[in-house]
Amino acid sequence: MRLWKHNRGTSMPRLPAAEVGSLLFTHSSGQPPRNMIKLMLSRRMPLNSIVRQMQSDQIAKVLIDAEARLCITPRTESFPLIYRSALEVHWDAHGKFLYSPNPREWSYSKWFMQILSAVKDEYGFLLVITPQTDWSNIPSDVKTEILSTIQSQSA
Repeated sequence: MRLWKHNRGTSMPRLPAAEVGSLLFTHSSGQPPRNMIKLMLSRRMPLNSIVRQMQSDQIAKVLIDAEARLCITPRTESFPLIYRSALEVHWDAHGKFLYSPNPREWSYSKWFMQILSAVKDEYGFLLVITPQTDWSNIPSDVKTEILSTIQSQSA
């Protein structure tokens, strides 16, 4: 269950305590419960009052380390509780990077997307590749596959 934050710019009417509880949590699908939307429409609440604001951070570095793990270093943010997403994505507190296990059945591009998805779902952050992103120890074919996967996902 995820907690939905109220956008600060909108006003939200006072609700009885029983109704407030239903506003705070979403369905396991990640969408707000249907009764919440009906409640919001009946009270003329703005729909954006339940949508959390997506934040972003640049990817400073992408590398394959000596243990063959895919590692992604965000420029400023840290994600120490990412393991709670149960997606086999972890945070290295010393090196300040996200990493995947050694690829077994999945390719590096699939693990790259898994890491981005875990950060988005668990923290509400988009990790973005920039021209300044450092690609270390990444074969050119793997880099090309990752970039084309990102492009096809965003299209």
